This record gives sequence, structure tokens and C-alpha cells, in this order.
Amino acid sequence: MPDVGELVRRLGTSPPFRLLDVARGFLGAVDKVEAVNLLLVDYGQELLLPFGAYQGPPLGQERVEQGEAGVVYRTQAARVVRVQLGWRACVPVTLVGERFGVLDVRLAAEPSPGLVAELERVAMALGFALAAAGRATDEVELVRRGRPLSLPAEIQWELLPRLALAAPEYVVAGTLEPAYEVGGDTFDYAAQPEGLTVSVTDAMGHGLQAALLAGLAVAALRNARRGRAGLLEQADHANRALHAQFGGERFVTGQVLRLDVPGGTGAVVNAGHPLPRLVRGGRVEPVGLDADLPLGVDPETVYQVQPLKLEPGDRLVLLSDGVLEAAPEGGAAYGAGRLDEVLRDSQELAPYEVARLVVQEVIAHRAGDLADDLTAVCLDWRGPAA
Repeated sequence: MPDVGELVRRLGTSPPFRLLDVARGFLGAVDKVEAVNLLLVDYGQELLLPFGAYQGPPLGQERVEQGEAGVVYRTQAARVVRVQLGWRACVPVTLVGERFGVLDVRLAAEPSPGLVAELERVAMALGFALAAAGRATDEVELVRRGRPLSLPAEIQWELLPRLALAAPEYVVAGTLEPAYEVGGDTFDYAAQPEGLTVSVTDAMGHGLQAALLAGLAVAALRNARRGRAGLLEQADHANRALHAQFGGERFVTGQVLRLDVPGGTGAVVNAGHPLPRLVRGGRVEPVGLDADLPLGVDPETVYQVQPLKLEPGDRLVLLSDGVLEAAPEGGAAYGAGRLDEVLRDSQELAPYEVARLVVQEVIAHRAGDLADDLTAVCLDWRGPAA
């Protein structure tokens, strides 16, 4: 097989919308390879959609919960299966925890373990190319849209970081729903050499106004954080910016967390937001935090920086009130009890699957269009790196 470094060179010198053509040209030189396809996950993490024209037997989209490509996406493990007229190798396309989709290769003969390992390196190169392509072409984003986004959702998705990040000490992953109509919920994170900052915010109201309110909150928090401000200063900066713009008539609830990576100690500012859930040793319980006023209510609010201590193996789940309050017509809210049960039962799953699963469980409970946005962010603390 040709050197993957050559693929990286070709990807780096080609237009971003040609990345699949480049991969097909590279793998076309490999004996027994008959077709190469790239399946990208949609915004709702429900479908795997083909990027470009599909090669080989007609397939089209696949569901994340069904089929070989779906299994590979969920488990992040390559699979090789016998199919009609040959073999199919599916490999996850992932970059530092961010799951883009699945590389789907059809072969005339069963691939060796060595070839599968090479396909995994090709998939990683495609992950880098996809991450770069997002700022240079709309083609990747257009594939990921199972249906058109609303304007508020367009604003919200542009605010988000990558949906997951993996490091030796931690893994953080989040998701939003309804993916195509979301208006007020956001999450954010930033990795630093000695720390990790994570925030979850929920803007008052719905639609475009909520999206604009959320956008200002996220921008203000980032602006302070990038100015090397501490948690207290970040919350104060966002609070004053929101009040200056909206005069206290509109507000944002939120939590901003800073984790000291070498030691696992941390601190949280809680601006009137639902309590996070801590999963530790098979138990699930809320993290005891006092609630300060939401951001934007009173410019003179002095926020508390409250301590947080994580132990290796701990899981912290941050969420919006839409998760707890979702209810079917005339029925009971989803509530903390159901949430805790899901978190107990999913302890062996990776954080990106837990965030996705929580949202899917709430949607199933609601059994209809959501009345409020849902946000779930899962943070696993592995402990200090050796």
C-alpha cells in the first residue's frame, strides 16, 4: 500500500471538496479495493450519509442504530464483514475524539489485519482533512444536514466547539437536540496545557432571540477566558455584557467549570443552572452547588467560585433543564430518577455515546416534538497522565 504520508500531501494540496476523490485515487492503487465511500454523521447523530456519489452497490444512508457502519460509529472499532460479491471494511473516521463518520471500503478479497490497520491511518488523515474543510467549504456541512437547519440552529451550531475531545487525562463530549431547530442551549470547552474549561448555557426563550442571547453569552465567556481571566471574571464579564445589551429583561442560566488537569481539582460557577450529575463507583448523585443569579439579571451580582474534586474514574454530566423537564402530553417529566438510571446503566459506554443516549432517551420519553432544547455534556476524568 502507498505511504499514507503521500495521502496527507495530496489532501493538503487539493481543494477541500475533493477530499473523497483524493482518498479514492490513493486507495485505488491498492490491490483488491473496488470501491471507497465516506459516510458522515448527520447533526442529530441518527444517520450516516454518503459524501459524494456512492460507489458500488446502491446503499445510500444508514442509521446509526442499525447496520455495520452504525456499529462502527457507536463502538469506534473497525469491522470487516462478508457481503455479496466481496468484503466490506468499515473504519471510524475520528479525530481526537470527534466522530465524523465511517470510511466504507469494498474489496474483492478479505483484507489482512495489516491492510485494516492501514485503512485506519487513512481514516485518521481524512479526519484531519474534514476538520480543516469545515472552514473552507460548505460541502461537508450540507451532507450532514438530514434536513434544512433553522436560522437559530445555524447560529447555535456555529457557536459550538467540536462535539468531543479526548486527552490522556479526560474525555469530554456533548450534544444538542433538536439538532435542526435548537435556539437557546449551548456548550463550550477549551483545553489548556494545565487545565480544561467547560461551560453549559441555556438562554431564556426560544427561536432567533434566544440564539442571539446565547451567542452573546458564549462570546463573552470566551472573550474573558482568552484574556486569561479566572472563572469569577468570566462569569462577571458575561453577566455585565448581557445586562448592558438587554437591561435585565433577558437572561442566561449556566455553569462554567475549570478543571486542574494535573490534580483533578476544580471549581464551578453556577449561574442558576440545573445541578450536574456525578457518576462514581456505580452511584449517581447531584453535585451540591449553590445557585447564583442567572447571567444578565443584575450587573452587580458577585458569583461564587465553588470547589469541585474529581477522582480517577469519575464521570460528570452537565445538562440543561430541557432534559429533566421533557414530558409527554399529560404525562410526568423525565426527571432526575430516569436520568440517573440511564447514567448507571451506561457506565461502560464512552462519553460521546452517553451524551447521545441521554438525548435519545429523553426524546423517546417525550414522544412528540420537544418543547425545549436538550443539552448533555459528559466529562470523564481518567486521572493524571503518567
